[in-house]
Amino acid sequence: MGIRKNRAQSYNEEATFGFKSIFFGALIVILWTIAYMFIVAVPQLYTMYGNSLDHNLMLILGVVSLIFMFLVTIWFYRYYQKKHPDSFQPLTKKDLLHVAGLYVGILIFKTAMSYLMGWVYGTDTTVNDEMIFGMLGDHPNILLSLNLGLSVITLAPVMEEIIFRGMISKGMFLDKYFWPAIILSSLFFSSLHLSGNLISFLLYAGIGAICFMAYWKNKNLNAAILLHFLNNLPGAILLIFGLY
Repeated sequence: MGIRKNRAQSYNEEATFGFKSIFFGALIVILWTIAYMFIVAVPQLYTMYGNSLDHNLMLILGVVSLIFMFLVTIWFYRYYQKKHPDSFQPLTKKDLLHVAGLYVGILIFKTAMSYLMGWVYGTDTTVNDEMIFGMLGDHPNILLSLNLGLSVITLAPVMEEIIFRGMISKGMFLDKYFWPAIILSSLFFSSLHLSGNLISFLLYAGIGAICFMAYWKNKNLNAAILLHFLNNLPGAILLIFGLY
């Protein structure tokens, strides 16, 4: 009887996981993705239209946008940290070395995929990158550059990693099923970025998969956030200092 009861209980837990966890987890991911798109639109819209504003208004809105960006980033990090404190562990030396190794992997992967994209499509730049760098125009103000550059190393790493790694792996798959989690996480992540062709879609999916591996090792979002930050940092520097 005890064995049958345990089997029945295990079956019920699996059924609950299968229907409730995946359905409601996916719904939460979709809702937070929509919310993130509205949030990140604030610095993006300011960057696109800031030059057309009165000088004083441009300064005021630029500062407000920066404050908004930092406050939302901190709030969202702490919000999810309070709900899942086990997902935010201090990074050890081994963790940092693991992240560094994965970062080298991203660089090699991006170089190979960019070369392949250039060979097949005649361009090695994704539509997403073209759009981001195109937002600043030819004569960007420093506040415009800061808003766009800082958004890709604050909002993007924190919110995207929590949503696409934490909420999918833990929220939908209870951190138990590697392959469904990494595949869905990578597809969601790539879908958020403008690809333009199949190779660029696979490029972003691959970056998402590598960030997922940074998370999965110890189920630690801090590692994934750091890797995402490092991946976006060169682009942010180019944006902020107008080196694009």
